[in-house]
Amino acid sequence: SSDVCSSDLNGGFFDAHDLHRDKGNVLSSDYPYSAQQTTCKSGLKYNEKIVSWSYTAGGENPSVDEMKAAIYQYGTIAVGVAADQAMSNYTGGLFNGSGATELNHAVNLVGWTADGYWIMKNSWGPNWGENGGYMRIKFGGNAISAWANYIVYNTSPDPTPTPTPPEIGRASCRE
Repeated sequence: SSDVCSSDLNGGFFDAHDLHRDKGNVLSSDYPYSAQQTTCKSGLKYNEKIVSWSYTAGGENPSVDEMKAAIYQYGTIAVGVAADQAMSNYTGGLFNGSGATELNHAVNLVGWTADGYWIMKNSWGPNWGENGGYMRIKFGGNAISAWANYIVYNTSPDPTPTPTPPEIGRASCRE
């Protein structure tokens, strides 16, 4: 029986958050993007479970400042975007948007630039976009920002703490 399906098979929306809370996430290295519909894999190792998820402040259409605040506080956020041929053909540089407005895909925002562009991580594989799957997309380009949400992962301390380095000997001063 199939265990997990890539969210990209259905456009990449957020309807799987509850699955990730119950079972956990599968590493992308264990289940890479294939750009085609395939049989769902089974027997995969599930990793980090989410504790909770929520839409950012602003709900359905958050402001740029509300999205920045969520990235700052929680890290990567997921958003809806109107993916189209122009986005599919993106190979690098600043993308100002093509005017598409029909939401049909979900992506991650990992940061922003001082000149008004989101740093977006897409799931279309390492050969798309810049630096292995990234895009710099203008704030609001291709309706990006709809349904912005964040995930909270288990924040318990690691049961095997990293040892602290040995104290470096202090030099003594002689008078």
